[in-house]
Amino acid sequence: MRLHDLFSLRRAPLLLAFAVLLMAGSSVRADEIYVSPQGRDAAPGTPDSPVATLSHAVELAQPLRHAGHDVRIVLRGGRYQLDETLVLSDQEAGRLAFVAFPGETPIISGGVPVTNWRRVPAAEEPAGTTTAAHGHLWVADLPATRGGAWRFHALYDGLDFLPRARSREYLTRSKHVGLAERLEHRDRLEYPAGSIKPWSNLDDVEILSRPNHNWLVNYLPIASIDEATLTLRTAVPATYTPTGRFWVENVMEALDEPGEWVLNTHEGRLYLWPRGPQPDGQILAPRLTTLIRVAGRPDDWGDHDQPVTGVSFTGLTFAHTDRDVWRPNDAGLQHDWAMWDKDDACLRFRVARDCQVRDCTFVAAGGFGVRADLYAQDISIRGSTFHDLGSGGVLLCGYGPGTKDVNHGNEVVDNEFYRTGRLWWHAPAVFLWQSGRNRVSHNYLHDLPYNGIVLSGVRPRHFGVATPKIPNPKYPPGIREDMRTMRWREIGNPRTIDETLKYAHTRDNLISENEIHDAMQVLDDGNAIYLSAAGKGNVVRRNVIYRMGHSAAIRTDDDQSYCRITENVTIGSGIVVKDYNETWNNLMINGGLRIISDRIDSRIERNVYVAYAPSAEFYVVDVVNSYFGNAKDDTMLGNYNPAQPPIIPPHTDENVFSCGNPAAARAFVADMRRKWGNDRTSIVADPQLEDPAHGDFRFKPGSPAAALGIVSVDTRHVGLLREPMCERLRHTAGLDLSVHGPVQP
Repeated sequence: MRLHDLFSLRRAPLLLAFAVLLMAGSSVRADEIYVSPQGRDAAPGTPDSPVATLSHAVELAQPLRHAGHDVRIVLRGGRYQLDETLVLSDQEAGRLAFVAFPGETPIISGGVPVTNWRRVPAAEEPAGTTTAAHGHLWVADLPATRGGAWRFHALYDGLDFLPRARSREYLTRSKHVGLAERLEHRDRLEYPAGSIKPWSNLDDVEILSRPNHNWLVNYLPIASIDEATLTLRTAVPATYTPTGRFWVENVMEALDEPGEWVLNTHEGRLYLWPRGPQPDGQILAPRLTTLIRVAGRPDDWGDHDQPVTGVSFTGLTFAHTDRDVWRPNDAGLQHDWAMWDKDDACLRFRVARDCQVRDCTFVAAGGFGVRADLYAQDISIRGSTFHDLGSGGVLLCGYGPGTKDVNHGNEVVDNEFYRTGRLWWHAPAVFLWQSGRNRVSHNYLHDLPYNGIVLSGVRPRHFGVATPKIPNPKYPPGIREDMRTMRWREIGNPRTIDETLKYAHTRDNLISENEIHDAMQVLDDGNAIYLSAAGKGNVVRRNVIYRMGHSAAIRTDDDQSYCRITENVTIGSGIVVKDYNETWNNLMINGGLRIISDRIDSRIERNVYVAYAPSAEFYVVDVVNSYFGNAKDDTMLGNYNPAQPPIIPPHTDENVFSCGNPAAARAFVADMRRKWGNDRTSIVADPQLEDPAHGDFRFKPGSPAAALGIVSVDTRHVGLLREPMCERLRHTAGLDLSVHGPVQP
């Protein structure tokens, strides 16, 4: 998307602006300060004489807020370039609102225009220039980058990403390592001949590593190379031993397509093969990783955090931030899917309360759209759009495991997320870590490289607590993932999984009425909704999930217990449940349930399984891979003993099974009765759904499912409040419920 496309929106009359801005009904007088890229900071900030910068508008607002007035900063259309992060730390009584002028599109940008382009003559093409790029290169001198003082990792053409030059895929010479060895030699990569060279600007080069653990990627700067042994050392350690696939980025040898670029900070030059005949005035290089930070005062070890309150943002666009670069002292969340307490979002709330984000757009940015860190309460993110982001959309991230639990009571409602994870492929679109009692509802998530919604905390193994999967947890010093977030002086020395749960603050969240499809497009071993080591009481209810490829729609992964999964609809994939969780009253179409649990008291019942195929395996009981609680014969631990009594899985009954071949369904039920004693009162019958192809999964009157106590799942309001799924599907071809071949969980 081009910037001038947004700026050319029709402007609303000024009287309409006044009407919208004064509709508060508050007893407190509202004051307005107007800002425009064409304004002057010497101006008074009136509609006819606006100021030019957001920082000056905030200065003008301070005395008004001190006097108790609510203040609106009204942004006219245009791009507002920030050369440093705008920090809002005033904790006075008056509320502060940043609002777009009606009908106009203000863009808060961290990008610097690159304009001094010149074509590179053939005789001056740098070493390594590819045959494909010959004659197409342009260069801009950027003296501020010389020596690495400014080194950016993303580049934009208006509101579009420009891809940094990336090599073909290589495979490391070292082989895959197992769980016990994957934390060794994390700063060493054994590369094949020809993939790495002694480039003169080696510190500009990065390795994009996708290890054999296919749930993450790392960007690894190179510290040194040893050509004799074909080994390189990375400037920061990888998450796990970097074996498997990798690419080399930011070298001339990889610049071979239009739109690609290379930054050489030793020369202070930016090379570009433009998409058009020449670069235009909309090429922007990011200066910042965070545009605005709402920053209160944390009290790390006490109860006296001083949050900033009453700040809101409405109708704004945030763009042009840089990608995060890992530092030696960073603390990683699960699998380093994000870094803890770090400036890597367009808009960041750090120690804040009662703040709002309404109808905003987060686009063309290298990190997250919004994150709320440490103390964050009553942060409301509604009606906004997150797309084409280098990382995820929203991150709610509390303090690490300990007694301090102050990140809760927030909402992420009625937002659309798509094409996130453009750089950090593993970044969840919505990520809750050590954050509880939040509501994530009525969102529309689609076209994602990996997970949609993640709820996680810290696994017991990182507390030093043994589990059947990790019976002797030992970690080398300096591990970044989770370990650096631990609040050891509050934790003490827990010895059991249950003792660690009181420090798992991702609890009592409601994940409901979201529409998710086409996630997991790049990485593996993930899900639309994923839970791992979160706390108790999370509810996953009435979500509709489809087109997930071979990935399960919903999964409770390692060390996840005490959550409820109910009234969800999955199409083409199903649900994976581990440990002690409730899974009941779900509708699974063309995909079923995988039970990896030895907790006989887990509630798994009253589910509806529909297969539009002549045969199906509606659910599987995977006791061999059960490694929780009472597991004693896990082949994953190498101690399987066929002489031991078999593990008794959770009991499941009162289900409805429907298949294109009813005889196949009856045979499946008979087999489950014989093998596990399940499904004594389950039935084989058509549940009689209203209009599944268009998203209406209610039971018709007289459905046999009701006789078993199964509640009809009303999905008419699932998805965006502004355009529910059912309404949108009525104007499209609808959902494809056809299958080819047997259906398996």
